[in-house]
Amino acid sequence: MSIRLVGRSLRVVNRSYQKQLFGLSKRVAFATLLARSFHANRIVFNESKEKVSNIIKSELEFEQDDSFGLEEYHQNYLKESGFQLADVGESILKQLVKETDSEVIRVYFDVAQVTNEQELANQMDPEIDDQDPEELLDLGGIVSVNAVITKKADNSAVGVDLLLSSQTNEFSVNGITYFKDGELAITETAEANNLRQLKYSGPPFNNLADELQEAVQGYLLSRGIDTQLGDFIVALSTVKENEAYLSWLSDLKKFFS
Repeated sequence: MSIRLVGRSLRVVNRSYQKQLFGLSKRVAFATLLARSFHANRIVFNESKEKVSNIIKSELEFEQDDSFGLEEYHQNYLKESGFQLADVGESILKQLVKETDSEVIRVYFDVAQVTNEQELANQMDPEIDDQDPEELLDLGGIVSVNAVITKKADNSAVGVDLLLSSQTNEFSVNGITYFKDGELAITETAEANNLRQLKYSGPPFNNLADELQEAVQGYLLSRGIDTQLGDFIVALSTVKENEAYLSWLSDLKKFFS
C-alpha cells in the first residue's frame, strides 16, 4: 500500500475515532445532566410531600386537642324531644327521626352547609340582631332543611322544604309537596330524586292565605319543628363537621406519610 493510501486510512480511522469519542462524551454528559436533574426533582418531590405531611400532622394535633362534643343542654334535648340521630355513616347529610303512634317525622340537613352558613352569619354586623327575623333571612346564614312527615295509616307523606336561619334558629317554609307513596319522599336514589323534582310544591308559601300559613306553621310546631330543633341542628352540625374534619385530616396524614 502506498504511503498516501496509508495516510488517508489513518486520517479516516482517526476521524472516525474522534467522532465516536465526541458522541460518547455527549451521551455521558447528557446522562450526567439527566441524573442530576432526576436527583434534584426527587429531592423537591420528597420535600414537598414532607412539607404537606408535617403541616397536616400539626393541624391534626391542634384540632384533636381542641375537639369538642355536644353540650349537656343539647344532649338532654335529644333525649327529651323524641328525635333520634339516624346512622348514616360518614355521610355529611344527617337525619333526625321521630316516631309517634301515627306518624314518622324525618328531618334532613347538610352539616357542611350549616357550619359554612353559620360562619357567614357570625361575620355579619352585630347591629342586625335588632332587625325583624324575616329580614335576617335575606342577609345570609340560611340553611336548607327538609322534613318528611309520613302517615302510618296509608303511607302517604308531605315533604316540607324549610329554610333555617343559623343565627336565629327559626324556620320558614319554602314549599310543601304531597306524596301519595311516602317511599318516594325518602328513597335516596337518583331516579327518586328526579321524580321528586318533578312534583308540584305549591305556590310560594308567602302567597298563601295568612290563615293557611299560620295553620301550617302551627302544625310544624306541634311536630317539634321549632327553634329548639333549629338550635340543635346548628349545634350538632358544628360537632359532626368537626369530627368529619378530623377524619379527613387523618386520612390525608396516612396518604402523605
